[in-house]
This record gives sequence, structure tokens and C-alpha cells, in this order.
Amino acid sequence: MTGFSRQGSQSARKAAYRWLASTLALDPADCHIGMFDLDQCHWVIVAVREWHRIRECFR
Repeated sequence: MTGFSRQGSQSARKAAYRWLASTLALDPADCHIGMFDLDQCHWVIVAVREWHRIRECFR
């Protein structure tokens, strides 16, 4: 993997965590999938499904 593509994936990951933190009303520092309890994981699934549903409307 080149430095450019790795940097791009890191930027995408950070953007995804910023979106998730905002969506779940969490502090970005506390928003990491490995730190979530079962209830938070449920809400991640709900949020991502909704994001996909909305995204499909614009295709």
C-alpha cells in the first residue's frame, strides 16, 4: 500500500468516526467501535442502515 492510499483510508476512517460521533451524540474521543457496549453497537447498525437507505435515494 502506498503512503497516499494509506493516508486516504485514515482520513476516511476519521471522517466516518466524526460522522458516527455526531450521529450518536458522543464525544469523538469516546467514539471507537471497540469501546462500544451492546446497546451502542445496536445504534451503530441502525445509523448505518439509515445512512445507506438515504444514500440509495440519491442514486
